Amino acid sequence: MSGLITSVAIVDAPGTLRTAVARGLWREGRMTVSLFDDATAFATTAERPADIALVAIEFVDAITTLSPLRRAARYDRLVAWGRDPDPNLALLAIRRGASGVLDKRTSMAGLIRALSAIARGQSAFPRDLSTSIVGELQRLHRRSEAQARIAPLSRREREVLALLTAGCRNTAVAEQLGISEPTAKRHVHNILAKLGVPTRAAAARLGIDAGEELVLRAACDRSVATGRPVA
Repeated sequence: MSGLITSVAIVDAPGTLRTAVARGLWREGRMTVSLFDDATAFATTAERPADIALVAIEFVDAITTLSPLRRAARYDRLVAWGRDPDPNLALLAIRRGASGVLDKRTSMAGLIRALSAIARGQSAFPRDLSTSIVGELQRLHRRSEAQARIAPLSRREREVLALLTAGCRNTAVAEQLGISEPTAKRHVHNILAKLGVPTRAAAARLGIDAGEELVLRAACDRSVATGRPVA
């Protein structure tokens, strides 16, 4: 970040807390502060991008669904902010790249310390979310690795893999995709070879980890699928 003064954009509904925090960040933290009432106001401002966007946790979804270019034009680091943050919303913020999740009940001194650390490239999360955060980071790591391994698959092979994750056998794969059973078997063989796994179940686990969301023509017919969906 350029300069010695950290710029903070607070995106939250107007109120005495927001006003007090803005005043405290300026007076005690020597940070420049700009205020926005909601995600729309923040997204459409012509101001220079803030070093940190301190965003009410209920606005995180709207802001992080902006295009990457629009986000880059608005902020460098995102921090979700809420009173006793809901764990599910906190994890959503982490998935969307938040550098921190802060409680609105945090003291001004604590808030300044946290934002200063985040401005230096560190992170700040509530201790009671540590287990959930570690689990989520591990899941994201597995997803990243699985997506990299699945990348070489063709579109048809991805469709076959999606059916394997639903527990479909070759007969069901053939029926769903309108191909012959020998062709389905060949696709499965090629998938196992490309992924470097020995079994259909191992390939299905990679598909699940990768979070594949392929549009199939129909759900797997349970009358021709054997067993339960791979978990």
